[in-house]
Amino acid sequence: MICPHCNYEHGCGEWNNVTLDYNEDVKGDYDGFYTFPIPMERDEGTYCSTRETVQMYGCPSCMKTFIGD
Repeated sequence: MICPHCNYEHGCGEWNNVTLDYNEDVKGDYDGFYTFPIPMERDEGTYCSTRETVQMYGCPSCMKTFIGD
């Protein structure tokens, strides 16, 4: 995972479909990202709509938050 504010990177490797290669684990200086125990939901604005749930993260380097994808 990469912070969109300061580009701090930490996390486990992932498969890249473009290069067909496995990216190795990245260990940042400040360890892992913070996660919030409360789910964030977005309502579509209609009565019978479903809610989309997303995860919010906190960067241990710059201490700013962002919504993950």
